Amino acid sequence: MNFPELKNQAVNSMLAKILIIENEPSLAEKIVRNLKQFNYEVLPVVFRGEDAIRSIELDKPDLVILDLQFAGDMSGPSLAELIHQRFGTPVVLVVESSENLSLDTVQSINPYGFVLKDFDNYRFSVVISIALQKFQTEKRLRESEERLKTIANFTYNWEY
Repeated sequence: MNFPELKNQAVNSMLAKILIIENEPSLAEKIVRNLKQFNYEVLPVVFRGEDAIRSIELDKPDLVILDLQFAGDMSGPSLAELIHQRFGTPVVLVVESSENLSLDTVQSINPYGFVLKDFDNYRFSVVISIALQKFQTEKRLRESEERLKTIANFTYNWEY
């Protein structure tokens, strides 16, 4: 299935670098195919938490897609929390079903979105696009706040 309007939107908005942390090869391949269809740059899929951390440090992805039931050397929730706290990189979770999510898990991870493992391409691409846009908006807001703080500090020091 082809969605030219979304493909063009993804290309025009930004070519994001995306890291996939998934230990089910068939699901990882489905995610890779979908992301490439929408012209995202896909980093090599990682199957271990340590490799994910190393990849984030070296490649600095714009977004991480993580299977919440990841069963590598780290659990999915603990890895997502570490990525959020240490790198500030947005994480989209892949889940078996929405019933598997607890409020505590969601609050500690602070994900930018969810997709079900049996996702369709259109919904998947929408979740990814919204997550990237949300992160960019938050980043611009933080930068703007920093500029305002600098101006306020300069003005205060200049007057006194």
